[in-house]
Amino acid sequence: MVPAAHRGGRQGHQPVPPPVQPRLHQPRHRDAPDAKAALDWVETERANLLAAQQRAADSGWGELVYEFGEVLWNPLRPNYTASELVRSQFLGANAAADAGHILEIVCRTRQGFGETNLGHHEAAIAICTIAVQRATEVGDPWLESGALSTRARAHLKADDPHAARPDLERALEIAEEMNDARSVALRHRRLGENALHPKIADAKLAAHHLRLAASMFAGIGDHIGHARTTMHLARALPLNGQAAEALTALTAIEQSVRDYGSVGYLGDLYTVLGEVHAALGNTAEARHHFGQAIDYYTAAGPGADKGKATVLGLRDALDSDLAHPNA
Repeated sequence: MVPAAHRGGRQGHQPVPPPVQPRLHQPRHRDAPDAKAALDWVETERANLLAAQQRAADSGWGELVYEFGEVLWNPLRPNYTASELVRSQFLGANAAADAGHILEIVCRTRQGFGETNLGHHEAAIAICTIAVQRATEVGDPWLESGALSTRARAHLKADDPHAARPDLERALEIAEEMNDARSVALRHRRLGENALHPKIADAKLAAHHLRLAASMFAGIGDHIGHARTTMHLARALPLNGQAAEALTALTAIEQSVRDYGSVGYLGDLYTVLGEVHAALGNTAEARHHFGQAIDYYTAAGPGADKGKATVLGLRDALDSDLAHPNA
């Protein structure tokens, strides 16, 4: 939970992303029976909610602007809404900075997350560095840990896992000191992802962190966190000779990813399923899943271009192996 407020010095504003043209309509409000229904409603009303935040910013209603940033964070996390996420969190960060509110740090961190999804790695690292500095200034370790982890994600997506590692290790230390189970699980998951990067390629270390994270997410009842972690664990297991275990784990979480994951996460799921089937010698199934992954990454937009390129390479390599089995 974010602390109520902090009065402090303001950082300079970031360059303004393109605005969302306000188009206000009466929202079709209804009570949501579950989380999926709530997300579906927000998806339907997304343009209206973004326009309302822009109108609030234009009218100088600062508190409402950063509160909209909070509301819109989860619905705008998918790759295909990255530009809208960056704009929304930019507005929220500047409004919170004007008010001296601690949500400035939260919004800066989330803006960095969105910049990473857009492939703007230098911008993401710069914005997250501002968030780390501000969190240190106000003495909030929870926000510092989150900003460090998000900056590490930017380093990792920029193919620099060695720069990501110290940020992740410090973020994990903070989370453990705070006894925050979910944050600890998240940091272990990121450390596992980092260890899988080709420039580090330590599958045993990756599996160690990812097993810890999966167990922790399951223990706190975070089914989505568990599913996301399992996808990464399933990439590590075949490298350790445990492809059958990976397939079993993926089968168990497939429906959760389909129900709650973005199209980008579905691309990740079917990429890993393809890799696992390939490791088991199931070439037809592997090629089918690679095709599904390509379709989902295409739908996810520019932020998924790297994932799409990776799976295209995997499919080409599979086809080459089939064409030249004795090469």
